[in-house]
Amino acid sequence: MSERFAAPMESEVVPSRRGLVNEVAYWAYGETLIRSQATVDTQIVEAAITIALRKATDRGTNVSSSTLADEELNDVLRQVNRLRSVFRGGVPISFAPALPGCGFVGRAEADLVRGKALVELKAGARTFRAVDLRQLMTYLALDAARGGSGLESVMLVNIRQGNYFEATIEELASQTAGRPPTELLGDIIDLWSNGAISR
Repeated sequence: MSERFAAPMESEVVPSRRGLVNEVAYWAYGETLIRSQATVDTQIVEAAITIALRKATDRGTNVSSSTLADEELNDVLRQVNRLRSVFRGGVPISFAPALPGCGFVGRAEADLVRGKALVELKAGARTFRAVDLRQLMTYLALDAARGGSGLESVMLVNIRQGNYFEATIEELASQTAGRPPTELLGDIIDLWSNGAISR
C-alpha cells in the first residue's frame, strides 16, 4: 500500500512532452548529486537535456524539439525539488547504478540506491502496478547474480503523484511469491542462466 509525501503535482506540460521532461528532471537531479549542488542552474539543465536526448535516441524515440518551453523547465525544477525533499537527510545515494547482465538478460541501470534501499522512480499519472514490482525483482536478481551489494529494502516513488511504496526485500519476496528472497532470486538467476527453474 502506498503512502503520500505530497499532493499530486499540477502540470502545464502537454502529455506528448512529459516523457522528455521527466527524463530531463531525472538527469538534472543526478547532476545536482554529482556536482554536490543544491540548485539547478543552466549548466545542469543543458547537461540533463543532452543526456536525455541521447537516451531517447538510443531507444529510437523521436523528440520533436530539444528546447524546453518555460512551463517544461518549471516542471523540471519542481520535480527536482520534490526529489530533493524526498531524499533529504544525508543518506548516501548512488545515482543510476549499473547492473551487469545475467544469462539472456542484458545489463541495466537502476534509478537510485539510497543507503541499502533500491529505489525506482516513476512520474506517470497512474498508481503503482505489479509490473513495477517485477522491475524491482529483476534489478534485485541482477544485483544478486553479481554477488549482491547488501541491499535490504526497495522503494517506489511517483514524483508527480506524490506517493511512495516501501518494503524490505523479505516482505517483497514473501508478498509476491511466498518465498524467502534467496530462494526466489536464485530461481530467477537459474531461469536466466539455464532456461529452467531449479528444484
